[in-house]
Parts: sequence; structure tokens; C-alpha cells
Amino acid sequence: MTPKPLYLRMGGHVFPLRDGEMALGRSSQCEVVLVDGRASRRHALIRIVEGHATIEDLQSRNGILVDGVRVSEPTALLLGSRITIGSTHLIVVDTAGTAADTAQDVARMRRRTRDSAAATEPGDIFGGLLDQCANDLDEGRVSDAEFSITNLLMSMQAGVEGGANIEPKLFELATELASLLAEQTGHHDWLDRALELHRAAGRVLGPSALRRIESGDVRPDPSVLAQYVKEVSARPLPLDARERLERLGRLSQGH
Repeated sequence: MTPKPLYLRMGGHVFPLRDGEMALGRSSQCEVVLVDGRASRRHALIRIVEGHATIEDLQSRNGILVDGVRVSEPTALLLGSRITIGSTHLIVVDTAGTAADTAQDVARMRRRTRDSAAATEPGDIFGGLLDQCANDLDEGRVSDAEFSITNLLMSMQAGVEGGANIEPKLFELATELASLLAEQTGHHDWLDRALELHRAAGRVLGPSALRRIESGDVRPDPSVLAQYVKEVSARPLPLDARERLERLGRLSQGH
């Protein structure tokens, strides 16, 4: 069976893992150029043979981490593998989509909001924050994206607590961006924060966020997920939302 195509994602950039070799480092001659002072000119090499990828350290100064473990010999890269080189984070994914796809979704949402007579001022503010975060991620400005998503989630939380009528699509897009940021940084805290927002609003995560969690691309803290499921399950929910919540409950128990 032919392996499913995989891609290497770094910030807003995606590189297909095709058969052959792919060098990573600061040199402009590398296939993946790292703008990172802790990276060597030729830091690492990825080899792909018949769709199967391995990464090895090219005797770099600071080494490589794969899923948090320093590698000393060629190491297999699988779907979801996280690579750390200096302060640069990369992840192996199975889609060529980037934050630009989310940015386009944000743009469509904002057009729909502007065209709607029911558009609310808070929704427009949140839409602007979504735009900023998506653009930051797409251009690889991870630290700026962290600032943007913090403002977004805090503003939405305040809106929920103040009784603002926030469009459901905003919850979906905010969670999508939080998930992307969690993947970029390797920190599940961003998805935990999105769960806290949904808990406060009594909302169930949408299908896209659920698929990400089930696939293992990003996993929230089990205790945060369990508390979220417990509180939201006490609310009246539509059948499809109840089914998604039950799946999240099984994940919180490690199933």
C-alpha cells in the first residue's frame, strides 16, 4: 500500500515530503531555510524513500529533538512527529493546508458578517483579531500569533461573560487557530484555552477541532478536557453535539 503523502509544516510554510533528500539549516542552499541563530548552516537532513521519511543530525552545534527526544542516529518521522531545531518548531502533517486556508475562511466570515443585518459590533472586533492571528501564523510570526490569539480568546471570554451574541463560526475559527498554534509551538495550552472558552459558553467543539484531537495532531490536557466534558454535558444539547461530546469524553479517558 502506498503511504499517504506527508508534509513538513514550519510556521506558514509547508514542504511536501517527496522521495529524495531535504536539507534543513541557515544556508540559502538548504531546501528548508531556518532563520534561527541556534541552527547550523546545514543542520539536519531528511531522507524520504518510498514515502517513508527519516531525519538525521548533520553534526550540528545544538542537535535535534524529535517529539522532545534528542536524536543521535537517523530517526523515523511519522504523522504528527514534532521536530525542534533551536527555537524553530516543525511538524509532520498530512495536509498541505496552512493558516492561509483559515485566513481565507476568516475573510469569508467577515464578508458574511458585514453583509448581515444582524452583524454585531463585538463580532466585528473578534473578526479583526481573527484576521490578525491568521495573518501572523501564515507569515510565520509565531510570537505575534501567540499575542493575537491571547487577545482573541480573552476578548471572546469577556464577551461570553458579558452576554454578547457571538457568531458560532467565530468559535470554530478561534479553535482552529488555537489548534494550529498548539501544533506550531508544541504547547497544548492554546487548545486548553479554547476549551475553557467553550466551557464558559456551554458549547461543544466543532467537527474540525474534534478531528484534530482524535488524529493526535494536538491533544489538550486530559484534566482540562475531562472538566470541560463534565460541565458541558450537564447542558441541553442537540443530538449531533451530544455525540461529539461523548467522543471527547472517551478521549479524556484515554480511549
